[in-house]
Parts: sequence; C-alpha cells; structure tokens
Amino acid sequence: MIGSRSGRAANSIQTNGRTQDTRNRSWVACLTLVLLAVCVFAGAGSPSARGNIATAHGIDAVSTPSAQPTNDPIQVIRDKDQTPERPVNMTPLPEQSFDGWERPTLRDLAQVLAWPTEVTFDNAGRLRVQNYVDADEWAVAHIRSFDYSAGAGAAFRAEQEDARLAGFDTNEETFYSFQAYMAVNQDESGRTVEKRYRWLAGTWILGVDVHNESSNESGLDARLASEELLSLAVSRGMPAPPSQVPTPNATWVLPPVSSPTATACSISFTDVAQDYWAYNYVRLLACEGTVTGYNDGTFRPESPTTRAQLAKMLVLSQHWQLVSPDTARFRDVSSTHPFYRYVETAAAHGVIAGYADGMFRPDAYVTRAQVAKMFVIARGWVLTNATVPVCDVGQTDWAWYYVQTALQRGLFTGYTDSCFRPSMVATRAQLAKVLALSSRD
Repeated sequence: MIGSRSGRAANSIQTNGRTQDTRNRSWVACLTLVLLAVCVFAGAGSPSARGNIATAHGIDAVSTPSAQPTNDPIQVIRDKDQTPERPVNMTPLPEQSFDGWERPTLRDLAQVLAWPTEVTFDNAGRLRVQNYVDADEWAVAHIRSFDYSAGAGAAFRAEQEDARLAGFDTNEETFYSFQAYMAVNQDESGRTVEKRYRWLAGTWILGVDVHNESSNESGLDARLASEELLSLAVSRGMPAPPSQVPTPNATWVLPPVSSPTATACSISFTDVAQDYWAYNYVRLLACEGTVTGYNDGTFRPESPTTRAQLAKMLVLSQHWQLVSPDTARFRDVSSTHPFYRYVETAAAHGVIAGYADGMFRPDAYVTRAQVAKMFVIARGWVLTNATVPVCDVGQTDWAWYYVQTALQRGLFTGYTDSCFRPSMVATRAQLAKVLALSSRD
C-alpha cells in the first residue's frame, strides 16, 4: 500500500514538473513573439525598412517628408520663378489721400467745361466732377488713385472687362504714351448713348464719361475732354508722359499776326489777369461791346461757348443791322428767346444754319471747326486749298477748306502734335482771339 502510494506520488510529482516546464516554455515563446513583433513594426516605421518591405512586395517605395504626423498642409516645392505672388490689391486709396494735383485739376476742368465746380468722392473710390442735366444726359470726369502701379493696372483691366460685359464695345489704344481704352455703348437703333474714355497713368486711372440718350446733341467728346484733363493735370503737377502733352501752342508757319493793344477803358474782369495770354483780345472786345462778362465780375475765359452766344458775337463784330422777323426760322429759338434777333440776323447773312429737324440747338457748344466755318463765311474770304499740315482734318472732310482758310488767315494755331481738334469745343478766350484777328482787314 505504502509502496503503491509512494509510486503514485512520484508519478504525480513528475507529471507536475512536466506541466510547469511546459508552461514556462509557453511564456518564453509568447514573450519572444511579442519582442519580435515590436522589433518588426519598429523597423517597418523607418524609411529603409518600408522600402525593403515594399520591394519585397514588388512596389516602388514612396518617400515622405517625415515619419511624424503633422497637421500642417503639405508643401509642394516649386522652382523659384514659379512661386505664386501675393494677390494684387485693387482697392483705391481713400478720399484723404487726394492731397496733391487731383482736386485742382478736376476743378479747373469743370471751369473749362462750364460744369459745377464741386469736387466729390464716390463709392467707387473716384474723385469726380460732373454735369448732371437729367438721367438721360450727364457727363463726369474722375480720378482714382492706388498704392502701387500693379494695383492700378489690375483695376484698369478689370473695369475694361466690366464695360465689355455690360455691353460696351471696347477698343484699346495709346493715349500720349499711356495705356487707354474707349468704351462705346449703343442703343437698338445703333445710336451712341454713352462713351467712356479711360487711361492708366502710373498709380492713377483717369477718365471722362459722357452719356446722352436725349434728343439734344452733345457737343462734348469724351476723348477730347480727356486731352484737356491730361493737359490740366500735368500743369497741376501730375508726372508728364514721355510724349508731348496736348498744350495749345503754335507749330505751323503762318502769316505774322500782331497782337491788338488793349483799349483804354474801365472794363476789367477778375479772372483775366494782364499776364493771361488772351488779355488783350478780351479787353479789346469788351471795350468795344462785342463781348460781356458775368454779374460776378468774371469773364470765364476757359468756359465753352454756345451756338447762340457765337451768333451774337459774330453779329456784333460785323456791325450788322439786327432783324426781327415775325416768324421764327428755327423751332427752338422763338421770338421770346434772348438771342432771337442775333440768331435770325446771323442766319439771314448765311453764317449759321439749322439741322434737318428744324432746330438750331442754341445751347449746344460750338466746336473749333464750326467756328472756322462761321468766321470764314462772315468775312467773305475766298476758300483756299492750302496744305497746312493738319493730322485730323482730311481733304474729304466738310471742314477742310474752312479750316485751311482760317489757318492761313492766322485765326487759329494748332497743337504740338500738328492736329487741329475740329470737334473740340471752343472757349470764350479762343473766340475772343478769333474775333479780334478776324476784324483786322
């Protein structure tokens, strides 16, 4: 019994020993597998290990900037000349930034065009002057300024595209070395109802817009008004373009003309100083009673002249007897019109004519070409076919002979670019000169 139990106990001890050994080996094996897994995954995290694993699977290895996770966006490396620039700022400068030549220039232009001289700042960032008749007839001149020329250039191109999308026909051109464009809008009948002329000058965008849907003809040309704006701007301090500025100076060889001597009289005007280029002409005609000033003591020499005003000046300078017919010749100049007798007298002498619709349009501004024609006819001069160089009045133009004759008679001088500007409105000072010189013979 005792021996039998002893044998079983020994067998039990032996069996327990094998079981414990088996458990120990299992733990060792598990620990070994854990350590191996850690080593394998740790090695796989490195670029070289990942490359070996990918190669083993027949896949090209892909390198990444870093093994560490990041929330930063992935940076794409580009060549230096392909690096995108910062967005261009197209925001115009605020109103307080216009402390130089801009305000005086616009005020001068308003005086030249006989517009209200108030300079305002609009929501588009433009300093402006305007002549508002009604919703169908208005004109505005404006200046925008920017921090940098890149911003001005981007804004200039953007507004040109906006005009095109709004239905305007746009044409690019060079305006005294400046990049410019003309935008024209027409109604369904093909009649032009609006013109915009804009040009880019460094960090400024300047322009003149003319809108006219009324039945009245507008004597203002957007491009010619822009020339006047440019000339005034340069005289007030804007950097001049490399090309010549449209300044009215004599350039052609014409017969010598002597300046009249101012008549001794007490008439004077507060805005016509003795050193003003047309002082003698204005003073002479004022003392003769051919021209008059305004109630505020000014003459406004740079203001444009209407057709009715020119008719009066012509009649007075020619000393024609005034007529006053019972029936008016023109539908818009009745017998109660203040210029009725002067218009009728000028028409009776064949100096002026109306339009096909029976209108005279007395308040429309008279142009340089119209002035040339009226004075040549009034003086009875024989038309000449001279060849004084004129860039903008060809031999097929209706005004060719009148302009050539007026130039030969010394009534006009041209501009520095050898142009006559036939469609530009004539100022009161210019007419004073023409009146004085036309009465010499």
